[in-house]
Amino acid sequence: GGGAFLIPYVLFLVIAGMPLFYMELALGQYNREGAATVWKICPVFKGVGYTVIIIALYVGFYYNVIIAWSLYYLYSSFTHELPWMKCGHPWNNENCTNPNIFNASSLSNGTKYSKIKLTPAAQFYERGVLNLHESQGIHDLGLPHWKLTLCLVVVVFILYFSLWKGVKTS
Repeated sequence: GGGAFLIPYVLFLVIAGMPLFYMELALGQYNREGAATVWKICPVFKGVGYTVIIIALYVGFYYNVIIAWSLYYLYSSFTHELPWMKCGHPWNNENCTNPNIFNASSLSNGTKYSKIKLTPAAQFYERGVLNLHESQGIHDLGLPHWKLTLCLVVVVFILYFSLWKGVKTS
C-alpha cells in the first residue's frame, strides 16, 4: 500500500524539511531578504534559495492549471443537464457505461467497477476535457485546446488583478 511511503516522508520532513523551512523563514525575516538573497551569509547554500523559488514557480503553474480546469467545469455546468451525467456525447466511446445501471460496486467477474473507468464522468474528464484519446503518449502532446487555454488566460488575469495593487493592511 501507500502507507510505506509515509515512513520516509515523515522522517525527512522532521529531519530536513521543517528545520530548513523555519531556518529560512527566521533568516529571511531577521535580515529582511528574500529566498535567494538570504543565503549570502553562507554561499554554499545559495542553491537552496533558488530551488525554493523554482519549486514555488512550478507549484504556481500547477495550481493555475487546476483552477483553469475548475473554471472549465463551472462553464460546462451551465447547461440543462450536466455533460458528465450520462453517455451519448461526442467524447464518449462505445465503452461508456452508466454506473446507475449496476447495483453493486463489483462486476460479475470480481473486477471493481471503479477500476475500469468507463463512467461518463471519467470519460468527460479524460476524453472531453483533456482529449487523452487523441494522443499516442507523452511524446505526442498535441496542440493546446482553445477552451482550456482561454480558461487559463482568464485565471491569469484574475490573479494579476488580484495582486496588482499589492496587499493593503488596515
